[in-house]
Amino acid sequence: MLPEPWDDTVEAWTEGTPFAVRDRYHGLALTAFGVMSLWGERTGASLIVDPVEGELLSAGADASELSRGEVDFVVGGFYALRTPESCELPDAEGAGLFRRARERLDRWPAEQHLGLLAAGAGRSLVNLLA
Repeated sequence: MLPEPWDDTVEAWTEGTPFAVRDRYHGLALTAFGVMSLWGERTGASLIVDPVEGELLSAGADASELSRGEVDFVVGGFYALRTPESCELPDAEGAGLFRRARERLDRWPAEQHLGLLAAGAGRSLVNLLA
């Protein structure tokens, strides 16, 4: 899980939504573009925060509660299925931005995230901020 400092971000995204009454969520994974997978204490990896689109999305998991024995298995599966491609943000033409951004920016600190210049400006390398 991500460190506690992410709890305020998670709460800001879930507060006042139907998801907030369903479970208590914590950050599980975060992409370079700030897309965060959320872990529900009862429902597992069940929500995605997409700040690029301004959306809170159901990750397709059902609302059934996980037993203690299932948690390790589900978390292991979550990380085992993650690939660089699954964390990619496509540009307007569908080409991935991350690899091109990495080449353009060379390196940046792990705690720094990439953003796009302005909402509606289009997903392109020209609108990329680091």
